[in-house]
Amino acid sequence: MLITNIRCQNAGAKIRVIFDWPVGVEKVIISGRLFTLREYKQLGGFHAEKKPGVTEFVIHPVGQEEQVAVGIFVEKTKVNYIQRKKRGLGFELTLLANYPVPAEKICYVKKKNTLPVDITDGKLYYFDEEIETGQAFSRIIQTDSDEFIRVFSCCPLHDVIAVK
Repeated sequence: MLITNIRCQNAGAKIRVIFDWPVGVEKVIISGRLFTLREYKQLGGFHAEKKPGVTEFVIHPVGQEEQVAVGIFVEKTKVNYIQRKKRGLGFELTLLANYPVPAEKICYVKKKNTLPVDITDGKLYYFDEEIETGQAFSRIIQTDSDEFIRVFSCCPLHDVIAVK
């Protein structure tokens, strides 16, 4: 009895998280908070405060180990980056974000002879630390003379819901 079909909606200063409630389940836990089927129906879903960046909700029926985690982008996170070719070293990447970006949510891809078009178009590498808001994050990326790199978001599409 897994939580399925998770979606979210804008609700003013809050977000409303809705999902298909499992048949026969009376209570679920949403990010540590007990929530009943009665409350869910009465409120039309689970309501949470909007926070900039990514908010993660972990949802599971009471007494069940298997859970679903979903990340919700409340506002669009922008990551700007500058890529400079460094003679003999590869590339210097400098990234700047308007919200904190966890290390596992941003990556770069290396490819021979041309720029990668997506995260499957070459060898994927993750950064080793979070990008802090407003602070330049710089790394030297070692490459061969025929390799190119590009920065990508690594958020799996199945566990991220955008709220506009």
